[in-house]
Amino acid sequence: MGNTLYIFIIPSAVVAKALHEMNGVWMNTLSKNGIVHKATQMRRLLPDYSRTLKRLSGVLLKNYGRGWIEPYKENWRILNLD
Repeated sequence: MGNTLYIFIIPSAVVAKALHEMNGVWMNTLSKNGIVHKATQMRRLLPDYSRTLKRLSGVLLKNYGRGWIEPYKENWRILNLD
């Protein structure tokens, strides 16, 4: 009963930029076995990339680390439904 569902309404340009930049970081990171990642069509939109991409630092950590999607939580005003 303690689980709360939130909706994140994120502009497509923000999603595209995040996926592009984080895929670039992932492609330049070795796998757990020390193998270079292969290019795929799969992308993951995560609320905190620093948990999976340990090399995230500086501006990328600020832009896509913990809490980066919070401004988009329940962001209904962006839809201009009034």
